[in-house]
Amino acid sequence: MANALWLRRRLGWWLGGIILLVWIILYLPNLRSNPPWYGDETLSLAIARNVFHGDPTLDAFRLTFWHAYLPYQPAYLWLVGLFSACTGGDILGGRFFNVLIGLFCSWTIFSMGRRLFGTIPSFIGALLCLTYVQAIIHYRWIYPHNMVSLGFALMTLYLMRSYRPKNDWRAGCALALATGSHPIFIYGAAAAVLTRLKSPRSGFISHFGIIMGCRHFPAHANFSPQDT
Repeated sequence: MANALWLRRRLGWWLGGIILLVWIILYLPNLRSNPPWYGDETLSLAIARNVFHGDPTLDAFRLTFWHAYLPYQPAYLWLVGLFSACTGGDILGGRFFNVLIGLFCSWTIFSMGRRLFGTIPSFIGALLCLTYVQAIIHYRWIYPHNMVSLGFALMTLYLMRSYRPKNDWRAGCALALATGSHPIFIYGAAAAVLTRLKSPRSGFISHFGIIMGCRHFPAHANFSPQDT
């Protein structure tokens, strides 16, 4: 029994090392320049730098985080601003934060999926997450949907576990992570509600992220002009 447990842990470390190696090869080379910069990304970086330094504005607009064109949420933006500040405000820091999200997504699938699906299926799922061509492109951009994907992955895997209050708390916090990134968190919130319809005891716990997200809505409608 002890030997089987030791071998399982050893296999987990080897497979985890492969995941890390694949991430390094696919995500770190030429990160600053590839893929090419695009408009939304540079605008997101400018907003993130402002938010990190405590200025919730961009040019003549006050940021309200609920805009039809750029509804990126403050938690994600602040973290992008933090990593960008570590590289002197350069885009490299923000992009590095996003490729870390890609690594965390893959590791979440592998480490948490092992309890649900087994080691090898979870390892394959983690590799698919890292090697899918669109994932490689988008995780190398400053893109708030990346942190939403991490929040959804965590939420889903916690909700797939047997019902316990602590699992619902964790799922709710994961949903809050998505909530702090982009309004599309509402799709995950709807899924969380559906999975817990037969568990009324969950109540506030599994819907913590919904409450955290909805508090943004009544306070903010659009960008409002501000004197420059």
